[in-house]
Amino acid sequence: AKAAKALASAPVKLAKVDATVHNELAKAFEIKGFPTLKFFKNGNPSDYNGGRTESEIVAWLSKKIGPAATTVSSAADLEKLQEAHDAFALGVFSSLDSDAAKRFLQAAEKDESHVYAYTSAADVASKLAVSGETVVVLKTFDDLRADMSVAASTSAEEMAGFVLGNSAPLVQEFSPESSKKIFGSKVTS
Repeated sequence: AKAAKALASAPVKLAKVDATVHNELAKAFEIKGFPTLKFFKNGNPSDYNGGRTESEIVAWLSKKIGPAATTVSSAADLEKLQEAHDAFALGVFSSLDSDAAKRFLQAAEKDESHVYAYTSAADVASKLAVSGETVVVLKTFDDLRADMSVAASTSAEEMAGFVLGNSAPLVQEFSPESSKKIFGSKVTS
């Protein structure tokens, strides 16, 4: 429900089509399995290969219709993000134009499964008790957060790997929906 609220005012519509009834439409879009999700932007379809949970679909849609990472300008903005998402990555940088912030955006652009935000606001860094450039994964489960100090040598891939490894609960019920998240996670112990 948190995730759905994030898209309530977004310019996106979700439609359901029964491909067993609308055979020609299914053939035209090469539907081979069920369920299949397709995203249309300016009439051009793209396939969805993510998870089947509400939050995973909403995160993917948010990336498609908006910026790769949202800007957090204040502690109040941070609280709104925490209310809207079970887990998200927040980059805290000295400047949104810093090299580290640019690499964080590269990570966000490549990762269609997780929510990314970034900030250079002093009150946000203070609220999180963060000094220096840091990627923080804030979550409603496990230890509630994970921090990664960002150095000049930290790559976009390392940041994305950190987000991936810290965005899934350590213990969760195994199901077809959760299997992709479980096996896609970099948690090894």
